[in-house]
Amino acid sequence: MEIKLNKEFLHDYLNTNSPVGQEAEAQKVWIDYIKHYVDVIETDAYGNAVAKILSKSQTAANIPTEKRKKLVIDSHCDEISFKVVHISDGLIRVVKNGGVDAMIAPGTRVNILTNKGIVKGVFGQIAIHLRHGSTDKAPKLEDLYIDLGVDTNDAVKELGVRIGDNCVSESKFEELGNYFVGKSLDDKISGYATAELARYIKETNVSLDYDLYIANTVAEEVGLFGSFMIALNQKPDAAISIDVTHSTNSPGISSNKEGSMKSGLGPTIDRSAQNHRVLSDLFIDVCEQSEIPYQLSDGSFGNNSVSYYKVGCPTQSISIPLKYMHTQVEMVASKDVETLIKMFLEVLPKIKIEELRYHKQFITN
Repeated sequence: MEIKLNKEFLHDYLNTNSPVGQEAEAQKVWIDYIKHYVDVIETDAYGNAVAKILSKSQTAANIPTEKRKKLVIDSHCDEISFKVVHISDGLIRVVKNGGVDAMIAPGTRVNILTNKGIVKGVFGQIAIHLRHGSTDKAPKLEDLYIDLGVDTNDAVKELGVRIGDNCVSESKFEELGNYFVGKSLDDKISGYATAELARYIKETNVSLDYDLYIANTVAEEVGLFGSFMIALNQKPDAAISIDVTHSTNSPGISSNKEGSMKSGLGPTIDRSAQNHRVLSDLFIDVCEQSEIPYQLSDGSFGNNSVSYYKVGCPTQSISIPLKYMHTQVEMVASKDVETLIKMFLEVLPKIKIEELRYHKQFITN
C-alpha cells in the first residue's frame, strides 16, 4: 500500500508550540485532524487526549464498557523548552523544562510564551573577537541569558514576561531532501503518524477485535507523567508506545556503544525488559512476512512504555530513528514515517489481547 502523508497537517502540528505545561494549542491541532477518523475523543484535566476507534465486533456483541478489550497506542506532544527563572537588568535567566542543551542555545532566536502572546528574544553570545579563548567551553545553564531588546525590569514586565513562562526555539518545520526537519519532532512526529494511522484505518476499513485508544500525552519530557495518567485511568489491556530513538548514522556516534539504528531503514522494534516478548515477536514476524523494513533495538532509551510496564500492562516500544535529538534541527526520514504506518496497519489486526501472557504456556490448572 502506498502511504500519502498529509503535509499540511504535518506543517501545522509541528509549528504549533507545545512546551511542557502548555501543550493545549498543539493538542487542538491534533484533535481537529484526528476527530474525522475516530468514534470518540476524550481529554483530561492536564490535556492528555485519547481518540477512540471502537471495535465493531465488540459493539455488535453488546459487550459492556468495563469488559471491552482495549489497546492503547501512545505518543507524546510536549516539547523541551527553557523556563524563566529570574529577571535582572532587563535580561532573562532560565532553567530547563525538559532535556534542553545549554551548549546550542547561544546565538539563537527564542519565543517566550506569555499571557499577552509571544515575546521575541535572542540568547546572547559574546562575540568571538572578545572571548580571547577563555570561553570556548560549553556554557553553563546559569550563564545563559535572553535579550529582549529592552534595558529595565519594568520594560520586561510591560511586555508581559513573568517567572515560569516557557521559552521555545523559533525553529520552523521544513523538508530537506528526504527528511523532515525542525524542533519537537521528538515526539510530535509520532503523534502525527498515529493521526495518519487513524485516517488509514478508517479509509481502508481495518477491522479490530478490540477498542483502539490513540493517546497523545503531555509532560513526557519531565517524567512520563501524561502516560502514567492514561495507564492508570484507562486501564488498557495492552499498550504500544511510539517515540523516537537516536539515529546512529551521524559522525561521532559509536554503534558499538549505542547500537545501530539508522534513519531511512525503517522503525525500530525495541527489545528491552519492559517490552513484552509476545508483542515484540509479533511485530518482527509480521514485518518479515509482509516485507516491511524494520530494525532492532535494545530499547535502552526510556519512553512512555515504562508507564504501562509499571502497572503490569503488556507493552511494546516502536521507535522512529531521529538525528540531532533535542536540538532545533531534529531530522526524521519521511519514508520511516510511511513505513511505520504500514507496519501498524499490518500488525494491529493480528494482535490477540487474550494471548498476551508470556508464561501462559507454562501454567497448568
